[in-house]
Amino acid sequence: MQTELTPGQSTREGYMPLDEFIDEVMTLFQAKPTPKEILVENVNFLRWAERDGHFDQAVEMLSKM
Repeated sequence: MQTELTPGQSTREGYMPLDEFIDEVMTLFQAKPTPKEILVENVNFLRWAERDGHFDQAVEMLSKM
């Protein structure tokens, strides 16, 4: 996500803007029942990478960011 916790991270392409992250997370928290996991849509590819058989591709993509 785009923040300045790491210098330069707030402007990196491919990183989710902080306000969009907060909006999506708060929407998930308002769901009834509350989900067991709070995952923004952008991380599902990584969350399910091993199960879906594309773990190596997911790690490779992350290493290029």
